[in-house]
Amino acid sequence: MKRLMQPGRVQCLETMISGTYYLFHLYLFSISLLTSLYPTSHSFDLGLEKFGVDVDELKQPANKRIFRAWIEEWEEKMITDPDVVAEATLREKYKNLFFIDIDDKKKTVYRIHDKNLEFHRKNKKRGIEAGWGVIAIPRDDPDDEPEAWQIGEDLIELIASTPQEEGVEIIHNEKGTAGGKDGDISSSSDE
Repeated sequence: MKRLMQPGRVQCLETMISGTYYLFHLYLFSISLLTSLYPTSHSFDLGLEKFGVDVDELKQPANKRIFRAWIEEWEEKMITDPDVVAEATLREKYKNLFFIDIDDKKKTVYRIHDKNLEFHRKNKKRGIEAGWGVIAIPRDDPDDEPEAWQIGEDLIELIASTPQEEGVEIIHNEKGTAGGKDGDISSSSDE
């Protein structure tokens, strides 16, 4: 019977594994120690106001996200492409945005689902064009039935006219909501 490893090598391998395990736990301990000594909530300004820097502005949260309130050039092709890459790319643009259904008497505020889109096939009888749609969940009653809204100019206008979470900046197109090129923009922040 052949040995797979010599006894000295097995002991060496065991030492390496236990040493790696020890180092990993030492690393985790040092991180927890540092975070307890220097919490992230601790704010300091490094004396930057002496140099004319507006420290209060620096403490404000930066825009986490920019929403371009028109159908972008790359988006035109993806809206009608029933591909997982198109779904993932469109989901990144629209996820967690809010809009108000202006046709609803209750003026329901919807939040766009962050994990899923729905592809609709063309249906002439119902007047549905082929393309991706968002799944909208009522903000005030998440247990209520979600609704599907097709991605298009109407949805984009509703999103652009609804106040969003802090950190979301809406950029409007100078030529209107849709139809312009990506470079023709004017900026406004809705918070």
